Amino acid sequence: MTRMLIICAVAAFFLAGSVSAPLAADYSASPEEPSSVAVAYDALLCRPFGLVAIGFGAAAFVATLPGTLPSRNVKRANRAFLKEPTDWTFKRRLGTRASRRYFLP
Repeated sequence: MTRMLIICAVAAFFLAGSVSAPLAADYSASPEEPSSVAVAYDALLCRPFGLVAIGFGAAAFVATLPGTLPSRNVKRANRAFLKEPTDWTFKRRLGTRASRRYFLP
């Protein structure tokens, strides 16, 4: 049973890399006009993942409050756990992936 689990995990690891490689070319093709494959990939997979990341970020933010309040790092934790995933999910143009260049004007 354990051996089969290890084989499945290794196979999933290699398959995950082979699926995202062709899509990387679509993302880097043109920053102004993303391809339809990149838009579909973003709308169907990346945006829902961003919503999940916001939920986990909110939980992590609340969990780290006892440590960030005394050290006065609440703004930094807010930016890391809440603001950046929210901006990535809702302010980024559909089909783009560039960091800090995806905000709408």
